[in-house]
Amino acid sequence: MARQIISVFFFTLFFPKALTLMCVSCDMPSLNCSKKTCSSGFQCISIIKNNVIDTMDCAKGTSGNWTVDFGWLRLKVCSSDLCNNATDSNNGKSCYTCSGTDCSQTISCKGDETQCITATGANNATFKGCASQNVCDNTALAEYAIHQYGYANTSLSCCNGNLCNNGQILRQGAVLLLLPVLSLLFSI
Repeated sequence: MARQIISVFFFTLFFPKALTLMCVSCDMPSLNCSKKTCSSGFQCISIIKNNVIDTMDCAKGTSGNWTVDFGWLRLKVCSSDLCNNATDSNNGKSCYTCSGTDCSQTISCKGDETQCITATGANNATFKGCASQNVCDNTALAEYAIHQYGYANTSLSCCNGNLCNNGQILRQGAVLLLLPVLSLLFSI
């Protein structure tokens, strides 16, 4: 009986701490970072904007583990201790990314980013980059991320394959398919 009481005591003492998450939290703009215990229901988040830390903290209102990287903006939501401080290494996959209206640049995907993504928002703003499968399975995640930067009504598409998110290849292919039809029309 004493063993059971001791077990219950230690369970109630340590169980709440087992359910909390430890994230890296940085004060901006000083970048003084420290470990922070998040409240229940929170996850770790990191936002890197133009290769500079924009946010590292605990966040509520997100779900699942996911990343999306548009080159100039990388968002990561994760749920293991200090995961928002981890540097994800390149995974060998590449996708196109945009700098303004030029979408011919490429980006190396990192960590669990196994999909290429294309997002088109208001004013025909186009974002291309890498994303985790969770983003493609639940497009509301990327729509939420893009909406935070002022772009609403976003349409998304994902593909699996190196550099598969280049729409120019599709347009050129369509023109090449039309050439025989056009030559028939003009030969009549």
